[in-house]
Order: sequence, then structure tokens, then C-alpha cells
Amino acid sequence: MLKTIIKKELLENIFSFRFPLFSLICILLIPLGVYIGARDYEVRLHAYQESLRLYQQDLKTVQDIFCKGGGKGFRPPAPLPLLPSTTCPCFLLLIRMDARITGYRKAWLGLS
Repeated sequence: MLKTIIKKELLENIFSFRFPLFSLICILLIPLGVYIGARDYEVRLHAYQESLRLYQQDLKTVQDIFCKGGGKGFRPPAPLPLLPSTTCPCFLLLIRMDARITGYRKAWLGLS
């Protein structure tokens, strides 16, 4: 009895107008979302590599870091994040460390 009711409900839902329509929408939107996510990852990865390259090019020694006001730490982008970066902008991508040079540090670094 239960088997017959389940079979009837499933067939009724499958052959209705809504099921093929929503299946088609899912079949179109899921690959589109994966494609857009992959393209977004490539853009974020390129931006990460470029900012890291510029930072490493600008600061060569410890003295450069102290003279320019501190260091930075970069976090690479996640390959396939669960939430897009536009929905949750709270992901930390850059850490800045402030370096105030006191008289003792200036003398130690030979800057005074």
C-alpha cells in the first residue's frame, strides 16, 4: 500500500510541468555557477600573485620593512570557496603590521 502511494506521488511529480522546468533551470545554473567561480578564482589568484610580487620587489631587507612602516602578510585565495567573496567580504586577505621605529631600533638598524 505504502509502495503504491509513494510510486504514485513520484510519478505525479515527475510528469508535472514544474519538475522538468526546475530540472532544466538547475542543469543550466549549476555549471554556470561553477564556471563563474573558476573564473573569479583565476582573477583573485592573479591579483594575489601580483600584489605579492610587488610587495617582495619593494621590500628586500628588514630595514626596508622598518623604514616603510611595517610588513604585510598575504593569504592566497581559496580554490572553491563555499561562499562567494561578494556574499561574505569578511575573509581576511591581507595583514598589515605596524612598525614604529623607536630611538633604540634606529640606532640598532643604523638609521640615525
